[in-house]
Amino acid sequence: MYTVGAVGLLAILAIAPRYASAVATDGVQLQTAGDLLLNVRQESILAGVFAFAAGALMYYAIFYRARLVPRWLSGWGMVGVLFLLAACLVALFGGGPVTSNAVLVIPIAVQEMVLAVWLIAKGFTVPAIESRSAAATA
Repeated sequence: MYTVGAVGLLAILAIAPRYASAVATDGVQLQTAGDLLLNVRQESILAGVFAFAAGALMYYAIFYRARLVPRWLSGWGMVGVLFLLAACLVALFGGGPVTSNAVLVIPIAVQEMVLAVWLIAKGFTVPAIESRSAAATA
């Protein structure tokens, strides 16, 4: 979905020179095409954020259940994703971009950075992995 948004934005570059040299009647059509491409970009990015939120909610639930990371960290991720979904719904029904709801996006953004540092510094919880593999072999 992000690729569709990027291609839509690049397509505006092809329209811009024609718009600059167009007469009044052609200019209206090119303006409409440009507005359409901007709307496609906004909606495709919104769909991409919805897909990210669904995937993040699934892997934070797996982290929580398997105890691969501390439960407070995966719980924070699930709560942050719920805020992100709220931001997506506000953007969907409000007509603005997702980024206009930065207050709702900040918790998951900070949590993703904390999770990255945690995984780099400490990795997954080894006893949780060993107990699962021991139970699987038994």
